Amino acid sequence: MKIAIVSNGSSLLRLKKGVEIDSHDLVIRQNFYYYFIDPEITGIKVDIWSCAFDFNKYDDEGRSKEVWCARPRKWENGGKWHIGIKLERVNRDINEGEWNSTACIVNQAGGTNPATGFLTLKYAQKIYPKAEINLYGYDFYEPPKHYYENNVLPNKRYNSDHTPNIEKKLIMEGVKNGEYKWIQ
Repeated sequence: MKIAIVSNGSSLLRLKKGVEIDSHDLVIRQNFYYYFIDPEITGIKVDIWSCAFDFNKYDDEGRSKEVWCARPRKWENGGKWHIGIKLERVNRDINEGEWNSTACIVNQAGGTNPATGFLTLKYAQKIYPKAEINLYGYDFYEPPKHYYENNVLPNKRYNSDHTPNIEKKLIMEGVKNGEYKWIQ
């Protein structure tokens, strides 16, 4: 099985790999992907939507077949965050144990809170251990430069509690070990 995990980096605009992305058996997209969809640039196929759900308006309006919650759902009631879509749409959530183990990987490398992209990658590896995984739009800019940025919150500055330089290092180690390919 071939899986494309499509993150939110602005390199998608330059790469124009939409047709290639859509040719995968399974396409996982993240966060606000639905604000800019183009068949040639980003592709249009979406099987799984993985998102952090920490915005009030957060819904891909049923485009995805499955929704992954990239934060433990039980955290919502603890006041740490808010799910902005109907809960019945969430098919899987990264439970606290899985989130903590991924956070440990990032923390041990000197980083902080894992980003949705890294959580999605580690979760996909766990669920589909024999799949060939290709990563698109993993850019690791600081501050983030999302390909859909002007369409979402044009005047908002993205503040992040993530450490992109550490996650980039971890992604590069995975590529070197043959765990997945990083399309840049």
